[in-house]
Amino acid sequence: MSSAPPPDASWLLPLGRSLGPREDGVTHDVLAGRVVHALDPVGWLVWSLSHGLPGAAAPWTVADLELQTTAAGLPDTPAVLADLLDRGLVTAVEPDDAELLTRVRATVQLPALGNSAAEPEVWTLGTPEVPLVHLDRVTFDAVTSAHRFPHLAAAVAWAAGAAGRAGLPAAAGSDAAVLTARVREALPLLLAVGAVHLELVTVGASA
Repeated sequence: MSSAPPPDASWLLPLGRSLGPREDGVTHDVLAGRVVHALDPVGWLVWSLSHGLPGAAAPWTVADLELQTTAAGLPDTPAVLADLLDRGLVTAVEPDDAELLTRVRATVQLPALGNSAAEPEVWTLGTPEVPLVHLDRVTFDAVTSAHRFPHLAAAVAWAAGAAGRAGLPAAAGSDAAVLTARVREALPLLLAVGAVHLELVTVGASA
């Protein structure tokens, strides 16, 4: 049975990571959890567009996705999106969902470049030639360490605690609520540029 279509204002979050095209040059594989999903060209494009676009208003919503797929001339986006939802390749949440970070796990996919002498307070991910994401130190620590934890909320709690032990003030990220807001704010860009991929937390995962 297909899932009910999510509201247009729902925040779309892509799940899994691309394994690239197959030898036929048409089918693309996406690994979500332990399952490899084969996507046809339309499914692949809709999944790719579910990541959002750099510079777009955040969070990336169902309405944003449909605007882009319509502009691209892709057919029957609601049905394709429903299939992706059913297969666990996309999830839709309320934009203000307070528990979001407890339900997803993140893994960094781009090199973590750190900071530089020129900008010691700015920590980046990307390539030396093209740094794509600029973060403060504590948000950077939470994001780049997230793969070590069962969910993003646990990574945030760890990074905030480490910042507190280092004597950083709440506004700098030692307060978990402050850091949670920063990670949520950074997530749309992190997804749009492929800096991280998300997985849904398995039942029983804990901090």
